[in-house]
Amino acid sequence: MKRNETIEAFIGNKTLRHETATAMNADRVQNASLPITANLKALFDNTDSVPSTATLKTVIAKHADHLLQQVVNGAITQMGQNPFYVYPMAGHSTYFAQRLIVESTPDFDLSLDFIDPSLLTQYKQESRENLQQRGVSFFGRETLSYFIHSGNLQVSHWSHPSSADQFFGMRCTRENSQLIHDGSFVHCQNNQTYMYESCEQCAVVVTLEIKRNKLPASLIFSASDHTLRYQNPSDEADSRLQLCMAILVKLDYVEAIPTLKAFLTHPHHFVRWYAMQQILALDALQVLQELADMAVTDPHPEVKLAAKQTLLMIQKQEFDYAC
Repeated sequence: MKRNETIEAFIGNKTLRHETATAMNADRVQNASLPITANLKALFDNTDSVPSTATLKTVIAKHADHLLQQVVNGAITQMGQNPFYVYPMAGHSTYFAQRLIVESTPDFDLSLDFIDPSLLTQYKQESRENLQQRGVSFFGRETLSYFIHSGNLQVSHWSHPSSADQFFGMRCTRENSQLIHDGSFVHCQNNQTYMYESCEQCAVVVTLEIKRNKLPASLIFSASDHTLRYQNPSDEADSRLQLCMAILVKLDYVEAIPTLKAFLTHPHHFVRWYAMQQILALDALQVLQELADMAVTDPHPEVKLAAKQTLLMIQKQEFDYAC
């Protein structure tokens, strides 16, 4: 492996590492006190419900340009002084976009999205050629997206039935398309989403994801036939729980089975069934009784059906092996 002398110099320079961490922490504090985040926090602190859409729109539109300026100026200044500086925003990239999380609170996530038009065009072309592998994602949260710069962006609007936990036979529906203009808002309820279809120039979007009144699951539908493919917890704690379960299975940690069994009575049916799947993967013989009980007594019909089908499959495999 080729050595990277620059990175090795940084790792070995305790003073530079400390200065970088200090600068990043200072910017995190600044992010939390930016006018847009301070005003949003005040709105949520003053009510137990969700602040009115009109009030949220006013705050976002008023402070969006300042937010963008702070991000760009801060990043350019710090990165010019220190090549190892990373703007202190947790975020993730898609094929065609970079998302920067400005602030995350128990009530909302505030982010900046930057969409690359050429990468979006390439992604959509590949999607049309391989539609079976693409999905339409719903994250179960009410969202407000404000387009500082739209780049003549075209989006499609989608929805699914608003049932919180009855997923059998569920499909999503494409509602309409919309041409986005600078200064436009797109408002989605917790059973709605939108997808980027095309844009002519780089687009910059401020997105507010509201965590209050969120649906218990985020859903992914097939882009081909619009049928439900996957369901995952929209709650961060449940999502981390499932991740930990998966890690235990990857480690083949059979000793964790008694702990995993505790989640077979979790309030959310998809967490109960996920826990069962992980135990089955570790050692099915240790959970046969619980699987039989779930097939009869679980309150959710889809879990009950899945447990019955799995139990029959195991019994058939045992019969075939005995023969």
